[in-house]
Amino acid sequence: MSRQIRVMLPGLVFFGLLGVHPSAYSQDSPPNTIGHVSSDDGSGDTIYLQDENGEFRRMPLESLDQRSADRNYGSAKVFEPDVPDYFFSKLELDGTAHEKWIELTASLTVHLVATDRWVLVPVRFDQASLLDFKHSGPGEISAPTGNQQSRGLSWLLKGSGDHQLEMILRVPLRKTPSGDLLQLELPEMTLFTGRLSLQLPSSSVTIRAENSVRLLGTRVEDEHTILTAELPGDRLDLGWNIHEQQTEPLMQKPTDLRLRLVEGKIELTARQQIQFGANTSATLRVRLPSEKMELNPEGVQIIDANGNEQWVQPTATEQPEWFVLSLGDSVSKLVQVYWKLSTTMPPDGRDFVIDGFEVADARRQSGTIAIESSDGFLVSQVGEDDIGVERIDVSDLPASSTPSTLQAYSFAGSQYRLRLRIEPTVPVVSVTPYYFVKV
Repeated sequence: MSRQIRVMLPGLVFFGLLGVHPSAYSQDSPPNTIGHVSSDDGSGDTIYLQDENGEFRRMPLESLDQRSADRNYGSAKVFEPDVPDYFFSKLELDGTAHEKWIELTASLTVHLVATDRWVLVPVRFDQASLLDFKHSGPGEISAPTGNQQSRGLSWLLKGSGDHQLEMILRVPLRKTPSGDLLQLELPEMTLFTGRLSLQLPSSSVTIRAENSVRLLGTRVEDEHTILTAELPGDRLDLGWNIHEQQTEPLMQKPTDLRLRLVEGKIELTARQQIQFGANTSATLRVRLPSEKMELNPEGVQIIDANGNEQWVQPTATEQPEWFVLSLGDSVSKLVQVYWKLSTTMPPDGRDFVIDGFEVADARRQSGTIAIESSDGFLVSQVGEDDIGVERIDVSDLPASSTPSTLQAYSFAGSQYRLRLRIEPTVPVVSVTPYYFVKV
């Protein structure tokens, strides 16, 4: 008995539901035939379709074209995918880091789907300044434009297919207590991953890659660190800290300076003895005197501890009065450097300043100045704006002093200055007359 009740209940519910809505369907449209093509001998092929009043009617199939039949087949709607106007398929960033900014080349491929209209494409790069760009591909491109919905750069593109954009960007670096920080908004690439190649200005760095950067590797080339990484997101957050290499300072013995007046010229010579540290290169940076003087045409004489001699021409730097001496890798760690400078001497004399010969990175700098006598000229100390100079006895000079040395000075520190006045001597003649009178 119970089994019969379970079988009958679903049937009762089904017929009860049909009885609740007697007007939902017309008599000619049974519910189980809605949207199905049927055929009988009297009316031919028919289909049940919903009219403007929401009722289903049986209609001859031949009265509809195939497109209408497909669109209205049953009561379900045909699914149409939401196709975007564009998408990014490639992003490659190649940059070089400087002290305050990064020079960045961005290569971007945009696939445009729309064919007959302009499409606004935001490429972002919000922190960057655009220096130059190139476009290749089908269709047209507008000038860079702003976009209120997206920060940074945007372009209007037209023409379906792949558009290649190459942009030269300058991105400022943020200075933080933990080092330099590069932050940049990237194009929104949904299914593709960007790539980054960045050259850092040191071979000793610590790199901090955030979640927006997937570091692939690093290598060292010519005192630079080159890193490669993947960019899976729409931001670039990358930091690094440069470790200053600890180098031993140069050791320098006192510099011997000598001033002579020879054949209408002022000649200034300097002898320096330099001891290189274990981790220092055989390169000297020297600040020459502020007076405009000519260097010996042969250059600077270098003699190492083994007695090997070479002549080196100094190279000017961006800093005034500073020059570089490259001594080569084969030179010993202890060298003697000989300078010889000269300038013209006016017949009526002039003021002359002795300074310079400062060696960069030297731990201690001091020296002596010897003034030699000259026929026809008198050398005296002005004393108005001298710095760090003290008059000493000639006997306190090194053994290289000569009997013709008339004055001697010593200095301590690299910023010394001695002002001299050189003037021609005036002969003094005294006459004492004697009269002899003979009567």
